Amino acid sequence: MPTSQEVLSRELCAASGLFVGAAEMLQKVTDLACAAVPVATLVGLTMIVYGRPCTAVCTDPAAREIDVAQYRTGIGPSLDAVLHVRVCRIDDMGRDWLWAPFSEAAAAHGMKSSMSLPVVARGKGVAALNFYSRSSSGFSDDDIGTGLQFAVQAGIVLATGVERFV
Repeated sequence: MPTSQEVLSRELCAASGLFVGAAEMLQKVTDLACAAVPVATLVGLTMIVYGRPCTAVCTDPAAREIDVAQYRTGIGPSLDAVLHVRVCRIDDMGRDWLWAPFSEAAAAHGMKSSMSLPVVARGKGVAALNFYSRSSSGFSDDDIGTGLQFAVQAGIVLATGVERFV
């Protein structure tokens, strides 16, 4: 019969594997989402961890650099997408006044448009899948539909990880 220490050790190893597996799956979902929306240059996943936003996975480090502007100011499309569970689209970074610090950071990286899509797990907004494009008015309604399919997949990965430890 295993000792309580051995049982705890086995459970912690299983938990580590689950979280590593979840991170790998989220990276795969992000990579596939970028490929599925041809106008997308970068894709990242914003999550709220311990009450603070972070870019959990991304297709390019530039996505993480762009996101920092909204994390610093507390305003931006990915934050609105996750907190209010709504689609947020910017057609022209140069004309966006609602999230100006974010738009300026995105434009400095050559991005001209973006869309942030809510990721829902267990009925709650838990993340945002963020797409960036070098084209103005880059994202169509069809792109939003395609992106939301990947947001659903990310939600399934996150719900499975949460369910195991609740």
